[in-house]
Amino acid sequence: MAKHDITGERFGRLVALSVAPSILRNTRWLCQCDCGSHSVVILSKLRSGHTSSCGCWHKEVNSALKRTHGQSNRGSSRPASRLYNIWCQMRRRCHSPKTQFYHLYGGRGIKVCREWDIYEAFESWALSHGYDPALSIDRINNDGNYEPSNCRWATAAEQVRNSSKARHIPHNGEVLCIKDIAAREGVEYEALRYRINKGLEVQSALAEIRERVA
Repeated sequence: MAKHDITGERFGRLVALSVAPSILRNTRWLCQCDCGSHSVVILSKLRSGHTSSCGCWHKEVNSALKRTHGQSNRGSSRPASRLYNIWCQMRRRCHSPKTQFYHLYGGRGIKVCREWDIYEAFESWALSHGYDPALSIDRINNDGNYEPSNCRWATAAEQVRNSSKARHIPHNGEVLCIKDIAAREGVEYEALRYRINKGLEVQSALAEIRERVA
């Protein structure tokens, strides 16, 4: 019995079947891919998400990229469409460790759903869910994956409010960023932010601001 028994667990397209002989002290597992193929994968690569198929996923993606869908404009002097570039950049952030901001996405477990491995599926979702050249793709749950149920099209301001850097605080039964609380309560954002950063509770900060105005 393996020290860490993962028999039956799924890792992307792979399902662990049985432990395989180790190489250089690396624990390996025999896995079955959804396509029917079998492969032996190092346990750490399964758990990190580095390996999630027998290799068929990359073949499918490469095949999709080579298909003519009028967006990439390969072989043309015209630039690729904005939506196609968004799709490519989204995938690079999650799958390419050499990408500048990989540590904020793929490096912390953020993935692109299998449905969006194919550009046409992403394009169809985007066009039917409010895509506009003035908007960018935004994850509703900043710790969740890129998938239809967790994505929307948002303005730059909305994205900043939803970013992991924006401070969110409970207020009247909701969890809001300071800027949204200020807008709802009709007070200046900087005044509210200053007081909250000093350690005041939201209600106390609001009361102090209103007292000064009065």
